Formats: sequence, structure tokens, C-alpha cells
Amino acid sequence: AYRSSLTQTVNIAGNNTYISNLVYKIVINDGITSIGNYAFYQFYKLQPLSIGSSVTSIGEYAFYCTSGLHTVTIPGTVRKIGIGAFQNSGLTSCTLNKGIQTIDNYAFKYTQIKSIAIPDGITMIGEYAFNGTFLETVTIPQNITIIKTGAFPSVTATIYSMDVMIADN
Repeated sequence: AYRSSLTQTVNIAGNNTYISNLVYKIVINDGITSIGNYAFYQFYKLQPLSIGSSVTSIGEYAFYCTSGLHTVTIPGTVRKIGIGAFQNSGLTSCTLNKGIQTIDNYAFKYTQIKSIAIPDGITMIGEYAFNGTFLETVTIPQNITIIKTGAFPSVTATIYSMDVMIADN
């Protein structure tokens, strides 16, 4: 079996079809600060995912179409979850920790998440971020300032603040 220890930046470029069909588990160790755009795009068989506490950003479409991925815990060191980061993944459960500031457009679109608690510290949820999901309950903290168009499907939401601005863009 092939084993690699990632300590800096790793770029996976080009057609990942071959490698994406072989990878089942990814551990992003402490020391890695960013998960790049399209890093694990269409890694269909990816199941367990561990994100180290030094990661500060998850790039655009980083885990797009990872149908085997069912749960993820995003550490509070992550400041931004990029556009479509987990779109079309198999997520049924997602834990967001305090410290995250931005959930960008389409970040969790077309996942199977049923409930999400947005932690204190998030100030913006992008367009269609949770649209097309199975959400039934959303808990939103009072300090969030912008929820963009279509961020959530029709849900039963617990809102703790009326100081939320619903933005067109």
C-alpha cells in the first residue's frame, strides 16, 4: 500500500480519474494550512475524512462529488469554506465549529444533510449554500450578518436574531 506523509502543500493536477478511484481515506495532518481548489474533486470512494487543526481554508469544489463521504467535522481554524466545497457529496452529517467565518456559495448544495447548527462567528452564508439539501432544521446564531439568496431550502429554522440581512448578491 502507498503511504505519504503530507507536511506542506500538495497539488493534484490534471485528470484525477485513476487516483480518485483508489483513495478511500484522507487524513489532512496538522501543518497543512489550505485544501486547494478541486483537490479531491470526484473522489467517489472517499469515506473517512480528517481535517487537521491547522487548516484555515477549504478551496472551491475541494470535495465536490465525493459520494462516499457521509460525515465531516470542520475545525474552527477553518475561516472559509469555498464555493461548492462539498457540493454533490454524500454528506448526511456536518459539524461546523466556532471560528468559521464564511460559508461560500453552493458549499453544501445537493447534500443529504438534515440538520445544521451554524456556529457563532460565521458572518456570511453564500448563495444556495445549503439549497437542494434535505434540511429540516437550521439553527442560526445572532451574530450572522448576511444570508444570501437561496442559501437554504424551505426549512423550519430557529433564528436567534432579527438583525440578519438577506442579500440579493
